[in-house]
Amino acid sequence: STSPPPVTAGSTSSGAWADLPAGSRPTVPYVDRNRYVIPGAGEEALSSRDRGVSGAVAFSDGLLVSDAAYFEGTNGLSLVRRGQRVESWPSASRCSRGVPVASGDGRFVSWVTVRCPESEDRSVGAVHRAETDGRHEVTQPIGPGLAQVVGFLGQGLVYNLGFQDGAWITDFEDAPSRIPGVDRVVRLSERTGL
Repeated sequence: STSPPPVTAGSTSSGAWADLPAGSRPTVPYVDRNRYVIPGAGEEALSSRDRGVSGAVAFSDGLLVSDAAYFEGTNGLSLVRRGQRVESWPSASRCSRGVPVASGDGRFVSWVTVRCPESEDRSVGAVHRAETDGRHEVTQPIGPGLAQVVGFLGQGLVYNLGFQDGAWITDFEDAPSRIPGVDRVVRLSERTGL
């Protein structure tokens, strides 16, 4: 059998992008080039660094922005206020992995700091959680490896450790526990707890 011809914007196929009806305006925040747009509430400029954006969440009177410049499983993380990177916040000059996440109720934000590859960095990686306004930050050390936050389940935070070291959950008080039988979590539901 032969494959169908590719659909392009200029084609007349019913699947062409140009033929699709416009949907409703977004109702969730999104990134548009160098702007973070909050529907119904305005927008905020992002840092002018040309590294792309892989994720952003509201944090500490600004935005916690992960870039899209991946290197050996890591990427950059910046706190941006009024379009400028904040150079002096606690996780500055550290590498991260993945994107920061916010709790469903908007009360907490979580992110990861890890060792920067091919650098003199010898710090211990950690999973971080703070209130959205930046107060009451707590950390869960993860050692020298990589980790990536996935999301919140009640008071717990789910994260993946390494590339194949399992999915874990921490409440930032007791020792983290591995989720039995699960190697990696891609998405979770706060509503169902799954």
